[in-house]
Amino acid sequence: MNRTERRSTLARRLEAALLGCLVVILGLSPCVALAAEQGEVSSTASGVLSEELASILKANVDFDALKAASENVGTSKLEIALEETLVDEYGNSLGEKTEQGNACTLVPGHTYLIDPVVIVEQGSVPCYLFAVMSDELREIVEIEDSSAQLSANGWICVDEDRGVWKYREMVDATTSEVTVPLMEDFTVKADWQPEGQVYFEQTFAAYAVGEDTWATTTTSTPFTSSQATTSSTDMPKTGDNVIPLLIILSLLALAASTFLVVSCVKSEEGKHGKES
Repeated sequence: MNRTERRSTLARRLEAALLGCLVVILGLSPCVALAAEQGEVSSTASGVLSEELASILKANVDFDALKAASENVGTSKLEIALEETLVDEYGNSLGEKTEQGNACTLVPGHTYLIDPVVIVEQGSVPCYLFAVMSDELREIVEIEDSSAQLSANGWICVDEDRGVWKYREMVDATTSEVTVPLMEDFTVKADWQPEGQVYFEQTFAAYAVGEDTWATTTTSTPFTSSQATTSSTDMPKTGDNVIPLLIILSLLALAASTFLVVSCVKSEEGKHGKES
């Protein structure tokens, strides 16, 4: 084989190796992008004020009243928080407060202390409060536990389909912090029969709307059935483990292709040295 033929063979091998690497990386790229997008959505969706939700909130706010109440406030601060009692696996109080939600194991007939409150921080402008409840427990808890307690605590349902509730009156925290309770507890139906591992989640998102500003915060409590073998707090979110794995596979493909290219070059150099 002459020098021209050797160069042609080497070029073809290099092209094949690089093409293989490119195919692998391009094939994995959409997966990485999809996993990243899903992970981002799962972690940020609850904090996004969509146009649909914004229109519902605005339709239930008396902006004239807000303007009058905010006239001499002299600040634009509006800060809220969601807080609840920290509980153990079976919903019993641990004597502390948390803004991170809880993780519980569901048992038929058992009552769980789940008592989120909305806190409007001192110095905030007058505002109207809204709560959006995404409650996957509706089918297994005693009838209307959550809704009845929300109503008793002064919340009015303004959009049943989307679970949007409005606090009955404007909140003024300009001189002192204001705490508004959402609910206190719920009881799982005694005749509930979970089939294997079951996973539920109860999420509250709170919104405060001022004259020309708004604020939001969320809290989420995951629940698993008593038959669960994996703690709900250990369940990975979408994209948490997929992205690193795909990146590693891409790097391995690149390393393998590089090794193949180097091997081809050394092989041709060795042949050329012998023939010389």
